[in-house]
Amino acid sequence: MTHNDLWQSHNSLRDEQHRNEDRLARQLSDSHATLSKQISDSESKLMSLLAEIKKDIKGEMVEVRKDIRALNEKIDTKSSELNNKIDLKASELQTKIEANSTKIDDKVKGFATKNTIIIAAATIIIALIIFGFAIVHFMPHITIEELKELAKFIIDELFKANKGK
Repeated sequence: MTHNDLWQSHNSLRDEQHRNEDRLARQLSDSHATLSKQISDSESKLMSLLAEIKKDIKGEMVEVRKDIRALNEKIDTKSSELNNKIDLKASELQTKIEANSTKIDDKVKGFATKNTIIIAAATIIIALIIFGFAIVHFMPHITIEELKELAKFIIDELFKANKGK
């Protein structure tokens, strides 16, 4: 091999190396462009998906807020209904208590009236006995029959006076 042959071989190898470098540079550039485009497309898709997810989340949040408002309205309605029922029951119980209190007062008054009548009758009987002894002692000529008539007259007058009240 001569020097020229070596030089041509060297030039040929260098040209081939340059062609290979150019080809590799083009391939690298094409690969870089392809990867950049894929990355850009992926970023766009991710941003689009993220926007959709945000939209879905906002939509879900709106729905959840609507549901919460509806539940709060139901709770308020039920609470109001229960308060009305409680007020009605309390009013009914108050009416029953007042009616029972009136009945008890009437019974107590009835017992008091009966007790008063019994005490008054006992007092009258005792007074009549004492009065009878006094009449017999100071008016010995009065008969038992006259005493009975006098006692009957006094008792009748007392009952008439009591019924008049």
